[in-house]
Amino acid sequence: MALVRKHLHETSLKYCTPYTLKNRGRREVRPRPSSIEISVPATAPTPTAVPSATPTGVITVTEKQLADKNANGEVVIKSEINMSELVLPGNAAQLLAGAAITLEANNLEITIPATVLASLTQQLPADEAGKSKISLTAKPLARSEADAMLAKAGSQAGAQLTAGAEILDFTLSMTTEAGKTVTLSQFQQPITISFAVDPSADASLLGIYYVTDDGKLQYIGGKLENGRLTASINHFSSYAMLEYNKAFTDLPSSHWSAQTVKELAAKQLIQGVSADRFNPG
Repeated sequence: MALVRKHLHETSLKYCTPYTLKNRGRREVRPRPSSIEISVPATAPTPTAVPSATPTGVITVTEKQLADKNANGEVVIKSEINMSELVLPGNAAQLLAGAAITLEANNLEITIPATVLASLTQQLPADEAGKSKISLTAKPLARSEADAMLAKAGSQAGAQLTAGAEILDFTLSMTTEAGKTVTLSQFQQPITISFAVDPSADASLLGIYYVTDDGKLQYIGGKLENGRLTASINHFSSYAMLEYNKAFTDLPSSHWSAQTVKELAAKQLIQGVSADRFNPG
């Protein structure tokens, strides 16, 4: 029995550590726990960085793209989205070196001569222009506003007006790093705009119109080629591609000249004696 006690005593001293000393010189043995549990707080997963999205419809052109001219000496930028804003570097006119830049977007094609951009750039000191951004915006009119405008203009003209594309309000501006903005609305050399024509539209009645500030329509015209209607403009404001369908009460559709008169009226070459009478004689 004594041998067993001695063995147990030696075993306790060997494994039950650590221990502390008391003031009276006696040892107090603390048993070692059979297992140790460590509570580790859960680590939150590192959030994935979300790239900043490019605003819908904004097309940004780099200096490198402006230096890449085609065989005709022009810069052509192609995009499959609907353009609402075209952003160019402040030194775009210098990089183009007299060439034109053409944007071919889903909803619009537009060609801007370098001279137009140069005229805009000259409104700022050279040290500010080089660090600026050029912005050409094509803001669609709200559907309710466009419908109201067409209804009013159609009533005044005695014609049924159908928009062949969104009515766009154009602005050309330049903004410095400090936030100063200058605009250009009149052009010495025209800008060309082009709309895709819906195959279901009556192309013979289509035209591009300038929408005045008071909502009236001013016929610009347009050349139909390869499914697009193209016109040159010398100032920016709101423009629309419209199907202008005018019928005269004294000229029935069965009349031999009815279709020709309708097409001439759409091109604003004839007006009739009143809003609804042609007076063919």
